[in-house]
Amino acid sequence: MMTTTELHRPLHPPMTMHAPPGIVPRVRGMLRLDAATGREIARSDAACGQAILIVLGAAITRVIVSDTGVLAALVSAFGAWILGSLLVATLGPMLIGTPTSRQPSRRSTLRLLGFAQAPMLLGLLGAIDPLAGPAGLAAWALTLVTTAFAVRLLLGVSWTRAFIAALAARMVLVVQLWLLSLLLGIGTGIVSGV
Repeated sequence: MMTTTELHRPLHPPMTMHAPPGIVPRVRGMLRLDAATGREIARSDAACGQAILIVLGAAITRVIVSDTGVLAALVSAFGAWILGSLLVATLGPMLIGTPTSRQPSRRSTLRLLGFAQAPMLLGLLGAIDPLAGPAGLAAWALTLVTTAFAVRLLLGVSWTRAFIAALAARMVLVVQLWLLSLLLGIGTGIVSGV
């Protein structure tokens, strides 16, 4: 017969619950190019939802500051994110070579490249007329840097190879999204933010 102390004793010791880091500290870490933050994002399943929010925010920013339609902005942002992640995860190791010949997981690549889109949120400053051009250029340039940072972490390559991979992925994405826009009849404005 069981005693009351045995009934109420948990089968397993209580686990301490730690809340996953919030989206703001992770974005701050990516903007600072903090390798520890990047590795943590790549490993955390909770970061996937946050990456989706960042890409969605980039699409909404684009709708606010340009004459791009909602559908075109969403297709462009999510298409570039998913296709870019697939390019980096599958073709990146073969094309630019990696010191360890490692191929990153698609999930890790999606998470890191999603967070690499965070500078696109700076494009909101483009809603202020005098800042429109500089804000867009700064957002694009910073996104290129954070994308190269993510590629560097994922593939373990030098900054030079990471920038080459990021630029090559951008060029391929422009062509792919342009073809997609022709197929869907959305118009060529879809590729303007890539």
